[in-house]
Amino acid sequence: MTDGFERVVEGSLWMAVDYGVTAVLGAVFWALMARMVPAVEVGRATTAIALATTLVAFVSLGVPAAASKFIAEYRVRGQVEYTHAVYR
Repeated sequence: MTDGFERVVEGSLWMAVDYGVTAVLGAVFWALMARMVPAVEVGRATTAIALATTLVAFVSLGVPAAASKFIAEYRVRGQVEYTHAVYR
């Protein structure tokens, strides 16, 4: 394997771990909230969060994902100086 490919694989694995940890912590949070707060309030909270998440997804239009892709590609190619230009 090339050094760049290994870094991409390692970065992808860390992103997967991050997603998994976030999912588990979210499930624990909502399980605790379901026991502590009335069902109506939990429903309102989940609706508000779902609406906010949807709005953020439409507003960002995939820019963070695209930026991650370009930054990763520039790093693999050894063009680190271009990574700073992605967010300018």
